[in-house]
Amino acid sequence: MGIPTVLDRVIQQAIAQILGARVDSTFSEYSYGFRPRRSAHQAVRKVRSYIVDGYRVAVGVDLRQFFDRVDHDVLMHYVGRHVRDKRVMALIGKYLRAGFSKDGRLHQTRRGVPQGGPLSPLLANILLHELDRELEKRGHRFARYADDFIIMVKSQRAGERVLASIQRFLERKLKLQVNEDKSRVVPASGCEFLGFVFRGKKIRWSEKAFLAFKRRIRELTGRSWFVPMRVRLHKLAQYLRGWMTIRQDRRIGRPFGRPEGAAQGWSESTTSASRNTTTDAGTGSLAAPQGADVLLETVAAPRCETCASSVCRCAPRLLWV
Repeated sequence: MGIPTVLDRVIQQAIAQILGARVDSTFSEYSYGFRPRRSAHQAVRKVRSYIVDGYRVAVGVDLRQFFDRVDHDVLMHYVGRHVRDKRVMALIGKYLRAGFSKDGRLHQTRRGVPQGGPLSPLLANILLHELDRELEKRGHRFARYADDFIIMVKSQRAGERVLASIQRFLERKLKLQVNEDKSRVVPASGCEFLGFVFRGKKIRWSEKAFLAFKRRIRELTGRSWFVPMRVRLHKLAQYLRGWMTIRQDRRIGRPFGRPEGAAQGWSESTTSASRNTTTDAGTGSLAAPQGADVLLETVAAPRCETCASSVCRCAPRLLWV
């Protein structure tokens, strides 16, 4: 992780905006990461469309420490196809070789793309666009989000052949290392992509992602976190807002249930305002604690399709129902 200074961030953002507008139209239609009007939802739905069409074997290729192992010469070669100004090329090269400070000492970077800056995702897409072109040339069904990509085939044997050939391409032409322990060929029902799994034609959150969600909710609502209620509500709202943004598509999800210990942690860790609960006359269920509107309004989204309310209470309500 390389966090640029404010001045460097402004310069990188300027380069990314101009260069990104120029190269984005050349990128593959199957590339969804860090691009305008494209999202992880679209990538996941594309994989589902392949499954519906009969491509039910997934080739998962894991790039070992991608951002830390990018070869500068290879990257600059492909960047040079889009940038003719030698001064801009020199500036990008300086950012790649700027190094990082650790324990008061400056460490040089001979390879890799520093994460944390506005320019890094664009450079990654420029390099991996060569992978997209190769996959398209071979006629493969695939979807890529940054350095996460999946290839769908019809048989186990075809998948093993594709995995071996793509590994050779990545290591020989792009100088990227494939993690053989994590790269595998599995049925579509056994693969995970961007935190989602596939159950027939349905898309569900992976168990790993859902457990992480429940664990974080327990942390934010637990009694062992001694912070003012306003801070707790603010942090909880931030987390829920991010979660709902990523998983707001109603066609993607799983039954929420009740996050283990969440409601108990909420009620026991709050003051008298949270202990004064009432019963909803319409449903007979436990209504939100008094004062919880602060949280609900903070995570409010545009008008909800389910409750037709401009202040959606559907997702946050699951914390105490």
